[in-house]
Amino acid sequence: MSKCSVEGCISPCYRKDLCGRHYYAIRIENEAYSSARQRCTNPKNPGYPNYGGRGIEFRFQSFGQFIDALRTSENPSGLRPSPEHSIDRINNSGHYETGNVRWATREQQTANKRIGHGGYYGHHPYTLRSTRGIPWTPEQRKARALARMNSKH
Repeated sequence: MSKCSVEGCISPCYRKDLCGRHYYAIRIENEAYSSARQRCTNPKNPGYPNYGGRGIEFRFQSFGQFIDALRTSENPSGLRPSPEHSIDRINNSGHYETGNVRWATREQQTANKRIGHGGYYGHHPYTLRSTRGIPWTPEQRKARALARMNSKH
């Protein structure tokens, strides 16, 4: 019986030169690839206004190029390291391209959000950087915590 074709894996083949773990993982990565491509290229996709509608391009010609772009020294296979990881663009204004994609945890992605249109918390301006009810003012570049006592600031 032959070994899995993923570098570093010594498990026996299950299907298409891959062990069971990597065969299943490829399906997950293919879904991430297809979803990202649809968000950038299909105007009927619900995510299109935030991706393709903003000019974000999907620059991978094949699934193989996509996986190659996700290879790192810590993750030589390029496959999703764990179920907690999903595709993230390092520069959120950049395209889906080599050097700008990675597998990231929810915490990493939360820290990598673009600044939103803003709004108000009471009469205090805030952006998407505001979290857990703490207003953040871009002019002051700091958060301002508010404490309520008897409905007063």
